[in-house]
Amino acid sequence: MFEAAVAMSRKWDAGEAGSEVGKGIKEKLKKPPKFVLLFSTIHYEKYGGFQKFLDAVNKELPEGTPVVGGTVAGFMNNYGCYTRGASAMAVYDDEMDVAVSVGYNAKRSPRKAVDTVISGIPNRQFKNRLVVSVISGGMVPQFMGISPKKTIQSNLIGNLLSKTFDLSLFFLQKGVAREEEILSYVITKMPNDKLISVSTEDNNEMIINYQFLSKKVVNNAIIFLVVDSNHELNLRTDHGLKPTGLTVDVTELASDKRWMRKINGKPAKQELLRLLNWPEQYVDEKIYTRSFYYPFASEKNGFLTPFISGLIWGESVYATYQLTNKKLRLLSGSGSDVISSYSKVLSDVKNPLMVFAAECGIRIGNLGSKVYLEHKQMKETVGDTPFLSVYVAGEATFSPEFGLCYGNHTVNAAVLYDQVSK
Repeated sequence: MFEAAVAMSRKWDAGEAGSEVGKGIKEKLKKPPKFVLLFSTIHYEKYGGFQKFLDAVNKELPEGTPVVGGTVAGFMNNYGCYTRGASAMAVYDDEMDVAVSVGYNAKRSPRKAVDTVISGIPNRQFKNRLVVSVISGGMVPQFMGISPKKTIQSNLIGNLLSKTFDLSLFFLQKGVAREEEILSYVITKMPNDKLISVSTEDNNEMIINYQFLSKKVVNNAIIFLVVDSNHELNLRTDHGLKPTGLTVDVTELASDKRWMRKINGKPAKQELLRLLNWPEQYVDEKIYTRSFYYPFASEKNGFLTPFISGLIWGESVYATYQLTNKKLRLLSGSGSDVISSYSKVLSDVKNPLMVFAAECGIRIGNLGSKVYLEHKQMKETVGDTPFLSVYVAGEATFSPEFGLCYGNHTVNAAVLYDQVSK
């Protein structure tokens, strides 16, 4: 017997919200859950704290229930789409084996963290394995007590700090999440398994984020929820974007493969402004949001990986993912193309049992009031099937059929089902 249920709370207080989510799970499942995926918005940090939130959730669950999740910019479920609150998906199955494993210091030592998390995973017990990976998302570095800045106007200060960026990753564990390094290494160790990955965040400010590991609040970790079952698995990624025809060359790239120093042989910031026809005034703290509408992409293994130019320090422009291909393409997409992404990632499955999905966190802000159309698309595609989609700072899927797909601006879905459509 398979059961899945979604519970949520919109209460402001952390304890009250946790209690409502936990009770919702208990009321909707006939059996004790084999696992719970739990996500919340960052505001509970100031309304009681996340430990209080987790304690309240766990109080309503059987002792030892695996609970995995973290903070996100928002979530969408069977009931609607929200930028404040908490939501959980709980699952029970007669034939299902579940394990949880964790590796710490993911930003400082990603390979060591991966080795640790994989060492805690038992051998597969059933036909198929789904790995839900929760990675601590990127955080804008803070230097010498200075508040984090996405843009630094001074060429001298900006260029100097960009050259010390890796020091922040090592000593402070502040900076990029290093998802592509983590996941590329994971799939060399687990090439026959299927994976969906999310990176925790706050409210798109990229200042702080937290992860949930059963009864503990953690950060800078990699957490794996490993689910073995006899159900079929479908994992897909789509971004609904198309190349515009504009291509550029990154002619000087820092050793970390993220800081672009020169584009088309010119200082990166000035060339970026020229290409996008932006005034200098656009280089401000809204740059992350503005860049979302003009994503560049680097092609790898036939997949165009969109990225956001999240930081501009001096003349250097930072890519959220490593650029293994220095030829970049500018992408664009209509609103209908972006919103229809869910129908694409779920197109070849019918009779789904549950859907867990993730998409770029900034989409929820930029779609604005039209986000209800995305929810409508999801409902039309999966019907009454329990689903939970979270808006995150990094998202990816891996399957042996399609390989590793990640990026910003993407929609990703993991589906458990029992029959493939013809």
